[in-house]
Amino acid sequence: MKRSPVMTVLLLLLVGLLSWAAHGLENHGIAVFAAAADQRTLEEQNRRLEEKIKKLEQERVEKGTRLEEKLKDLESRLKEKETPKEETDSEETHKSESIVRIGQNVTVEQGDVVNGDIVCIGGTVHVKGKVRGDVVAPLGGIVLYSGSVIEGSAVGIFGGVRENRTAGEPKPVVKGDRVSILSAPAVAPLAGFAFSSLHIPKKTGDLLMILLLAILIPKRLEKVSSQVLDYPARSLIRGLIVYLLVVPVFLFLVITIIGIPVILLEFALVLLLWLLGYGGLSLFVGRRLSEMFPKLFGKLDAGSLVSRITAQSLIGCLAVILAGLIPVFGFIASVAVTLLGTGAAASVLMDDYTAWKRMREDTATSV
Repeated sequence: MKRSPVMTVLLLLLVGLLSWAAHGLENHGIAVFAAAADQRTLEEQNRRLEEKIKKLEQERVEKGTRLEEKLKDLESRLKEKETPKEETDSEETHKSESIVRIGQNVTVEQGDVVNGDIVCIGGTVHVKGKVRGDVVAPLGGIVLYSGSVIEGSAVGIFGGVRENRTAGEPKPVVKGDRVSILSAPAVAPLAGFAFSSLHIPKKTGDLLMILLLAILIPKRLEKVSSQVLDYPARSLIRGLIVYLLVVPVFLFLVITIIGIPVILLEFALVLLLWLLGYGGLSLFVGRRLSEMFPKLFGKLDAGSLVSRITAQSLIGCLAVILAGLIPVFGFIASVAVTLLGTGAAASVLMDDYTAWKRMREDTATSV
């Protein structure tokens, strides 16, 4: 079949149109794909940019926080440096730790600071500066001056707590308690007498005391005298133990503060033991003298129990006083008298307590 030239031309045109259309569609698809790819790239870049912005913002916040913390730390350091400087300039020129003195006075000068407690036994504490603990003065007193500061308590036993300042001056400051126990001047000699564990009263005072003891408690003196006669070694050892325990127990009660009222009981007990011991040992010495020199002291055994014990005790006390006047030997004799008498008195009190306890047990059993 022969095609006409017109038909051939039309076919060629149709083929050309189809080819052109296909080529156009291909180019459009490529353009659309390229545009989509560009869009994805742009979105990725935007996302990365936003992440960088967030990261920078977070770093800025963290840096700001750290800067604020550094500023606060710097301010606190500046305050800490300024506070000690003011204290040093105003009052703290010398610092010391806790102070313990026996038989000596203690003075805290103006500007001085004691970083602890002060315990002064048998002396006076003068406070002009600052004490950052307690001030305790057994057998002494505490004197507070203008501007002084005690951050703890002030306790004066037998000496009290008093102020020494003129009108218009700042008052001393005691942040704790002010405690004055038996601060009357009349009891101060009694305190010194009770505190000195080896103190032996002299002459007339001794004789008067022995006279009163012999009249009031003659049987007690006789028991103590029997203890010295029957158990001299035990009495000596017990007396030594009593006086060795006085100071440690006293210091323990002072340090605990709460036990300060018990100190009076301790002194009273030691004083009682000493009185009974001294009286009983005087009776023991008087009896030995009457046995050794019957012609001179034989008449001391006559009369009633009270008169006999009184006379023998007075003679024995006089002999002890005279022996105490001898150099060297007198001191040794005084110590021996004190230890023997106190130990014997302690034995008598222990025996009395044991008997009383046994009687209570028997009573409870019978009931």
